Amino acid sequence: MFSFAFAGIKCTHPLKYRKGKLPNGNISSSDPEFFKGATLVFECNEGYELKGSDTMTCMEFGWTPRRPPYCRGKCLLPESDK
Repeated sequence: MFSFAFAGIKCTHPLKYRKGKLPNGNISSSDPEFFKGATLVFECNEGYELKGSDTMTCMEFGWTPRRPPYCRGKCLLPESDK
């Protein structure tokens, strides 16, 4: 009798080059192992806005959408300029 470990499809972290961190924001995951179907949710800290999709899902071919989002600082005018 043979026993097999689960050989499901896994994705690598889409921000691994940033050590899994979203600068000026946070990432939460439905599955920390990133198996197929795992969803990442991105949000930015106060004063920053998210550019790109706020979610990514692990599929057979990798993450969708392919490009991870980033947080960009909002341009705020001083009160006197409003």
